[in-house]
Amino acid sequence: MGCGESKKGAPEVSSEKSDSISAEENSLTLGQSKLMAADIQFEQAEKSMFPFRIRGNGKVTILANAQADIASPFRGTVKRFFAKEGQYITKGQAILELSVPDLIQYQEQYLLLQGELSFLRQEESRQKALQSENVGALKNLQEVQSKILIAESRLQSAAAMLRIAEIPSETLVYGTPFISTFTLKSPISGFVSHFPVTLGAPATEGTVLAHINNLDDLHADVFIYEKDIQKVKIGQSVQLTFADSGIPPVNGKIEYIGKELDAQHKTAMLHIPFSAPKGIIILPEMQVTAHIETGIQELYTLPESALIHGEEGEYLFYTENPKSEKVTISKYPLHNYSQQNGKIGFQTLPSEGVYFPVKGANIVNGEYKRDEMEEE
Repeated sequence: MGCGESKKGAPEVSSEKSDSISAEENSLTLGQSKLMAADIQFEQAEKSMFPFRIRGNGKVTILANAQADIASPFRGTVKRFFAKEGQYITKGQAILELSVPDLIQYQEQYLLLQGELSFLRQEESRQKALQSENVGALKNLQEVQSKILIAESRLQSAAAMLRIAEIPSETLVYGTPFISTFTLKSPISGFVSHFPVTLGAPATEGTVLAHINNLDDLHADVFIYEKDIQKVKIGQSVQLTFADSGIPPVNGKIEYIGKELDAQHKTAMLHIPFSAPKGIIILPEMQVTAHIETGIQELYTLPESALIHGEEGEYLFYTENPKSEKVTISKYPLHNYSQQNGKIGFQTLPSEGVYFPVKGANIVNGEYKRDEMEEE
């Protein structure tokens, strides 16, 4: 219909020069002949008691402690992978192995310092013996003791580096082959989402080598308008629906209400933890809509056939006088509405006494879009 072609099963709407769209008023003018040909019917909204739901749009997120960037504390090159992208791994499981030549130096330094410290302690014993016999100079003993303190500090530093490399210093002895590789392990359980490196790639200190996501701890960050903030509370039940219609709705509860208002959009954030249905994959950044029931209210109601789902959101069409020769039809965005048992409920009208197309609203929408494109 939007391209001027009739569709099977839908009445064809003829094109008349008198029908036009006003960009300034965001409205469409249709003649009675066109309305009758398309069988477009109008009704006024009725007031009735209706369960009202606040709606908020957002995305799926995971908390910072449910994701991990794996980085190396040493310079080296990637030698081997123990996991694949998309694989589930447990906490402490090996992910990849690096070749780190500096580890040889750390082990050698530790052994040298051990030898040096052993020699210094023997010299300290000799100087103490000389002092007891009033033969050696006191400054010689003090000099040796100072060197011992320095050597012990350097040995502790070398031992700390070996602990980071998970090399037990107590097993180091001369003649034992030095270790030259370092294995990185996952600090959390989850899925390997990405390896930004390949075999043989260089890795410096802090280089991210893998990213892990724990999809067992999913949350929805959704935004509600300023006027609705007082209607929600922590612990309130929420139904979440997804842009992918293949994902069934899930339930959660509001865990946190943001304490900062977005200055541009006048919205506040709700943080809602939830669990994915069994066998369904839900990933971070997926689009989600929260439906928060705030109780029974007196609302304006219409058949759900009046509601249009557009790329920019949901809206209705309305007119002041559906029986005039030239009927001006305008758009009315719906930021919040409830939908139940074939009807929708909303809080305010665009103006008193207006009529809404409840049959053929999709045809009006097609005409609106077609004329809008022609004006562009």
